[in-house]
Amino acid sequence: MLFEKLKNEEKIGVTVSGGKDSMYVWQRLVSKFGPERVIAFNHHKINAVHSIATKNLKDAQKILKSELVIIEDSDFFERFKKNLKTYIKTPNPAILRAVICAGCRYGISNGIFKEAKKYNVKKIVNGASYLELEPFKGHYMEKLGNGSEEKGLLLGLTENKEYLSKSNLEIIIKDHFNCHEKNLSNKINSSDIEYINFFDYVENNPRLIKKEVVENLNWSHPVGVTWRFDCLVEDFKQFFYLNEYGYSELDFKYSEMVRYGLISREKSMQTIETQNAKILSDYDRLLKFLHDMNSEKEIIELFENAFSIRKAS
Repeated sequence: MLFEKLKNEEKIGVTVSGGKDSMYVWQRLVSKFGPERVIAFNHHKINAVHSIATKNLKDAQKILKSELVIIEDSDFFERFKKNLKTYIKTPNPAILRAVICAGCRYGISNGIFKEAKKYNVKKIVNGASYLELEPFKGHYMEKLGNGSEEKGLLLGLTENKEYLSKSNLEIIIKDHFNCHEKNLSNKINSSDIEYINFFDYVENNPRLIKKEVVENLNWSHPVGVTWRFDCLVEDFKQFFYLNEYGYSELDFKYSEMVRYGLISREKSMQTIETQNAKILSDYDRLLKFLHDMNSEKEIIELFENAFSIRKAS
């Protein structure tokens, strides 16, 4: 049992993003062990985080009276913009997550683990959910590499030499080998910290979790935004997946919820249809973002030519 595993820890860490799952985990740990024993760690990607996510974190800290440590990442956003432009030139959804999310997973594991050691934290709990594994991302990378994800990743990167600067390539590779579900979760790592999936021990019921954090932590979700909102990269990622594959991570989450009896198949299909229409309707907003960051004319035209005819009417 999770709480038995943690009961002798002087300090317990929890990773938080501002989304409902991590807020719920933070609340549960504070409720069980007290605010003085629980330290929340947030990997903050400057300029890439929705203001509502930041507000959720600050509200929770005030209510729970638990320490919140924010590790600022000033490199992520510029790397994202550069890799986004490169991806638009040579789109390959098999490596999409690896390139436009580059530095996120390594930032969480390296940055948070490094900071946690200063507090003598030996165990960190995360809100990663079995409802959100989305195996298709690894599947397509493995398919590209004829059975090897690593080979698929490297083959995809070589399609455009603009990915291959030393610093960018190093971060992408480190990200791949710091994938939570494969290499970090529920075991001791090189930082001598055990990284524990809360929802390996406790049922993940999105409806009840949302109710809890709204009522107890003043949690809120941006109006008109689908599912994940704590990082703007999600907007591009879901848009590209839906256009290229015909489905996104949302389809997989709601399919899992049907399998676990958390939602009916009919309700799931209705929700997915609504959410996917919203993702496609983001075309104009994403195009504006490309203009706002002064993208080259070539990038704008490539994006328009590839996606304008597929946007929602």
